[in-house]
Amino acid sequence: NIIDEIMPSVEEAKKTETDENAVSTLAEDLNIQHTIQKLRTSTILSQLESEGKLKIIGAKYDIKDGTVEFLK
Repeated sequence: NIIDEIMPSVEEAKKTETDENAVSTLAEDLNIQHTIQKLRTSTILSQLESEGKLKIIGAKYDIKDGTVEFLK
């Protein structure tokens, strides 16, 4: 389930942050990074990316103001 997918990022964030908002923000970023890593384990996606036909990037959507932040 989705909680099981997110919890490793939350636990990792808790190792370096104590403030609840900081944990949440870091966990979001870590979860995006982990998701990108999982997508790159796909043979098809990694091949397309290495050929320059596909670019896998992470982004966060802010539901409050509709902005999208692309991560590096």
